[in-house]
Amino acid sequence: MRVGLVGAGGMTQITHLPSLLQIADVELVAVAELDRPRAEALAAAYGIPRILGSAEELAEHAELLDCAVVVTLKEHHAATVIPFLEAGVPVFTEKPLAGSRADAERIHAASISTGTPVMVGYMRQFDPAVQLAKELLAKGSIGDIRFAQFRDFGGNWQMGAAALHSLPIDLQPAKLPAAFTASPSPPESIERALTEWIEVWVHDLNLMRHLLGDPAGVRYASLGPPRLAILDYGVHETVLEVGSLSYTNAPWDQAATIYGTAGRIEIVHAPPLLFRQPSTLTLQTPTGSTRLDVPARESFTEEIRYFLRCVRQGITPAPDAAEGVADIALCEQIVAAAK
Repeated sequence: MRVGLVGAGGMTQITHLPSLLQIADVELVAVAELDRPRAEALAAAYGIPRILGSAEELAEHAELLDCAVVVTLKEHHAATVIPFLEAGVPVFTEKPLAGSRADAERIHAASISTGTPVMVGYMRQFDPAVQLAKELLAKGSIGDIRFAQFRDFGGNWQMGAAALHSLPIDLQPAKLPAAFTASPSPPESIERALTEWIEVWVHDLNLMRHLLGDPAGVRYASLGPPRLAILDYGVHETVLEVGSLSYTNAPWDQAATIYGTAGRIEIVHAPPLLFRQPSTLTLQTPTGSTRLDVPARESFTEEIRYFLRCVRQGITPAPDAAEGVADIALCEQIVAAAK
């Protein structure tokens, strides 16, 4: 499986590249990166034969690729992903799909018009605890859902992972081309809130939609801090409580609890970069509380493995571009409700 990398920064080096290297038939054929020294360091370390200066340049060599893995800033995703779609190259891109709904819709439209799939990297969907929780909900193990709560206050998410590599990971803003300059923005508090929802807490929104489906609307929202959203699911409500703790000192704090007429499910997430440490899953029913066994599979590796399997088999992967658009649209609804 011939893979082209776009972006040679920290998330590529710490998560996606190690995941790709664990898959036996993966051949890293090229890296596209704005920062030439960083690309050269990555290529030398991992024997990648070609270095390109942009996604557009790499997409021009579509005959070399079976797929592309895009790990860049969200504001760059449309300019980065669309050239591959137009060249017929399936794309895996880090979440969120884009930095704005308009850009996300452009990517979705390009995917539809070209018939080329995009997968959005929501690795929590591939967490073994989440997968088992979804199975239990589908089987009705807790009865009808009556309330759900999703909490994400962050904390130390890296768990020392940055020390695992020594390549340069920072791209100086001066090196960004003019095409990536910021567009006019809304007032600072609204802009900051929307940016944070799209960049950070879109993980929790997507997980909520993955487990519960789409809400009918936003009943209440607050810009905080902390930020709060109450989602209307008709027969029940779902509360999202999110904020930021110290990324250096505070333990990771992210969880989901779903209450039903016959019990409840609680997922407590491990820090994202604490590799091979699964989230915990507890099932509580009238007969007692059970912490269920979940396999120690790495979510980042599982999502890449799944994407490559879909490419091989010609299957449209999920979560796809439509899901990415829906998540960003929900972020906008939450912020609009808080104005």
